[in-house]
Amino acid sequence: MKATVSLCAAAVLAFSAGSIAFAQSPAPAAPAGPLRHLVYSYTFGVETDLETHASGIGTGGSGIANSEASHQDQGTITVDVLKEDASKGLVVKISENSQTNRTAKPATCVVYGTTATICDPNAVVHPEEVAILRLLGENFVDPAKIDAKQQWSQESTSANGDTKSVFTIAKNDNGVMTINESRTDSDKVGGRDETFRTTATIGYDYPKQVMTSLKQFGQSRQIRGSNQYMTMTTEITAQLQTDSMNKVAHTP
Repeated sequence: MKATVSLCAAAVLAFSAGSIAFAQSPAPAAPAGPLRHLVYSYTFGVETDLETHASGIGTGGSGIANSEASHQDQGTITVDVLKEDASKGLVVKISENSQTNRTAKPATCVVYGTTATICDPNAVVHPEEVAILRLLGENFVDPAKIDAKQQWSQESTSANGDTKSVFTIAKNDNGVMTINESRTDSDKVGGRDETFRTTATIGYDYPKQVMTSLKQFGQSRQIRGSNQYMTMTTEITAQLQTDSMNKVAHTP
């Protein structure tokens, strides 16, 4: 893959050039906008199945009762890249506009090339927003980390749980890539012992340093008490519609 100018480097160069032009002109400067403006269309679906094992001791019987629920939504998610911070993370504003009830106000987050994402704890940031955010960090695809099998991995460990992702480049057409991800997240918050397994197919434009599409499927099974089990299945898709650094919108 040929060397490319990173998103932040290109944006900083453009911003610097604009500053020089303003210094030479007495005209008032226009309000500064984001370094990059991205809009994704998305779909979200979740299904839950609460399974209760009922023991019939003393009655000669036993059984399993299931309670199911589901929710779907779609809309757009907007990401404005504001700057790069001292730790090489991209500071962004993300917001969601949905057809039903998942609309979320702008929230400030920092995203890293390792897929690590930190958001304002007082803001509402939905799973579909995080699914997009985690793939936008600078050097998400780092040639130095890719092995002979076209794979690389990311791992993190904390008191709240562990995460391990394995990425595989399944197709590479002059930097326009199809990347498969297999991820396992463990959640140990509040005494829970829950494992969430996720698979995803990611469209990524390496020369333009941007995620262009996502199809993600995840499932978890959580023990809830001595006789209850919660299974949750989520499906998320995303497609880049607008990119301020590239005027032609991506299409499926």
